[in-house]
Amino acid sequence: MPLVELSNYTLEAPGAGNGLKNCNFTVSEDEIYAVHSDNPEDAHLFLKALATLERPKHGTYRFNGQALDFTDYRKLLPFKYKIGYVAWDASLIGNRTVRENLLFSRYYFENSLSLTLDEKSGRLCNLLKIETSLEKRPSELNQSERKIAITIRELMKAPDLLLIEFPEDLVKGQTVDFIFETLTGIFGSAHAVVLYSYDEEVTARFSNKSVSILNGIVTVQDVMRE
Repeated sequence: MPLVELSNYTLEAPGAGNGLKNCNFTVSEDEIYAVHSDNPEDAHLFLKALATLERPKHGTYRFNGQALDFTDYRKLLPFKYKIGYVAWDASLIGNRTVRENLLFSRYYFENSLSLTLDEKSGRLCNLLKIETSLEKRPSELNQSERKIAITIRELMKAPDLLLIEFPEDLVKGQTVDFIFETLTGIFGSAHAVVLYSYDEEVTARFSNKSVSILNGIVTVQDVMRE
């Protein structure tokens, strides 16, 4: 059974894109899809669709075989928790520290305000060099630090599906070996990944599936390895 399945999924374009037209797409465990598109807005919309952040004009979204109900956002919350979303429009809660932002989902789902970062989360903070910023507010972070904080927050959910734009931005200025070691750890924390990157080396190194979006039409193919 696919982890996520979109059937005849159509989304209107919110901006200058083409939208998605009768999209049929599945992603299963151990699949890493690289998104290619003639329009960056369509690629972004595709990630938002998978993140359940856009209500379709028509079509069905199934998560582990269960059809989702978009008429009430509260019914989507248990599924959103299983999906990690790292993109330019993902945000942090402005009046909370980075540490509180990282723990916010756990506060909600575990109904406790006395939680602390676990060992794995602490290692992620050290690896991505944000451990000295945990008591800062989002307004005190630069753009790169905010994206790192959002990434760690989403990885802390141990997502079934990780959706990520431009993962190479997380490790700018590092050696190639460090970049790929770090991204390998990030991608390996989810059961499946859909990534959108301008870096052809990143997509070639990590993806085993490819999804193409041209004029709003989605097609899928395997990645051929030599």
